[in-house]
Amino acid sequence: MVKQRLFISLLCCLLAGALQAQVVKSYAIYDIPSSARTAALGMDFLSVDDADLSLTLDNPSLIDERCHLRFGLNYVGLFGEAKAGSASMGLHSDVLGDFVFAMRFVSFGTFDGYDEYEVPTGEFNATDFIPSIGWGKQLNDNLSIGATFKPVLSFYDAWTSVALAFDVAGTYRSDSRNFSATLIGRNIGAQLSRYDGHREALPFHLDAGISYKLPEAPIRFYLQAADLQRWNLAYYDTLSLVNRYDSYTGETSRQTSLQRFGDNLFRHLNFAVELCIGQKIFARVGYSYRQTREMRSDVLTNINLSGFSYGVGVRARRFEFCYARNNYHLGQSPNYLSLNFYF
Repeated sequence: MVKQRLFISLLCCLLAGALQAQVVKSYAIYDIPSSARTAALGMDFLSVDDADLSLTLDNPSLIDERCHLRFGLNYVGLFGEAKAGSASMGLHSDVLGDFVFAMRFVSFGTFDGYDEYEVPTGEFNATDFIPSIGWGKQLNDNLSIGATFKPVLSFYDAWTSVALAFDVAGTYRSDSRNFSATLIGRNIGAQLSRYDGHREALPFHLDAGISYKLPEAPIRFYLQAADLQRWNLAYYDTLSLVNRYDSYTGETSRQTSLQRFGDNLFRHLNFAVELCIGQKIFARVGYSYRQTREMRSDVLTNINLSGFSYGVGVRARRFEFCYARNNYHLGQSPNYLSLNFYF
C-alpha cells in the first residue's frame, strides 16, 4: 500500500507542476529524441517493457536490473552542419539500485562571427552538452518509478549558460506485459547562469503514453498525449488561408468551434505502430498531426509528408541496430542511428 501511495504522490506532483508550466523556447536539445526507435515512432518517449537501454534516456521509469552492463550509442544528423548524439551505460547495484549514465551533445556547427560594425571576428562553434544520471525503482510487478538528473551546459562562442533539469516518471505494466502506460514530467528545473542577463525557462512537458501489443499478433500500437500542461497548441499564421480576410469577397474564412477543438485535440496526440518479425526484425512507423500542421504550406502544392516517421530495427544476440527517418518538413528529414550492445 505504501508503494502505491508513493506512485500516486508522484503523479500528483507532476500534475501540480503542470499547472504552473509556461510556454518556453530555449534549450531545444531537451526535445530531441534520444534514440532511433523513439524517432521512428514519432514519439518523445516510449512506454514499453522490453529492456531497451536507449529508451531509458527519455523514460527513466524503464530502468531496471536488465540494463546492467548494457551500452548504447545514438547519432543523428540534423539540419545543415548540426548533429547530435549520445553514449549511455547501465549499471546495477544491490545497495543503491539501477542506474543509467549518459552523455548527450548537440553541435550546431561552425559560424562566422561579426561585431556590431560587421567586421569579421573569426569563426566560432555552438554546442550543448547534457551529462545525465538516471535511476529506476520497481515498486512491485506492475509499477515502477524513475528520475533522471540532466544538467545542460551551453557554449555559444563567448556566451555560456548552465541549467539544471529533472525528468520524473511512473510506469504501469499489465501482468501479461502486453499493455504499458507512463506519465512523465520532462525538463523540470531552472536556468542557473544566463546568456545575456535574461532568464529563460526550460521546455517543461507533461506527457502520457501507452503501448499495447496484440496477444496473438506481432504488432504493438503506441499512443502519446503530449504537452498536457497546455491546451492551446495552435498559433495564428499570418500566411495561412484560414482566418484571413479576403478583400475581394469581403469575407473572412474561419474555423468552427468543433474544428478548433478537433485541431487542438489532435495536436496533442501522436500515433505509431511497430511490427515484429520473428523477434529479430522490426518495422516502425509513426505520425504526428501537430508536426504536419506546423510544417504545412498553403502556397506549395507538394504532397506534405511532414509528421510521418519510419524506421527499422535488427536484433542479434549481443547487439541491436536501429535506423529512423523523421520527415520534419519538405526540405530535409534527419536520419537517426542507434546501436545497443549487450554483455
